[in-house]
Amino acid sequence: MREAPRLSRPENWIERLSALLAALGKIADMPASEAETHVALAGALAISGGLIGEAEPFWMKSAADPVALRWARDRKLLKVAGTAREQRTKRAWERLRG
Repeated sequence: MREAPRLSRPENWIERLSALLAALGKIADMPASEAETHVALAGALAISGGLIGEAEPFWMKSAADPVALRWARDRKLLKVAGTAREQRTKRAWERLRG
């Protein structure tokens, strides 16, 4: 978040990032055993995917910046446990539908 203004990210993108981070903070406080938690997390991660996609051109413009280099290195970590997350979300929806 602190790097976004320094790297001249658009204000509307930073606002959405800020809202997403606030939502993730609330989701982190929700009970992990509740179906609603997993559905909320799936929604937040879907929103984050859109923000990440929008950010790609930003990263290309600042490719030599150390932050961009760390992003290029660490981006793969976002896919770790993706299959397990999908399964938890599927089970959460099953529980909610009864």
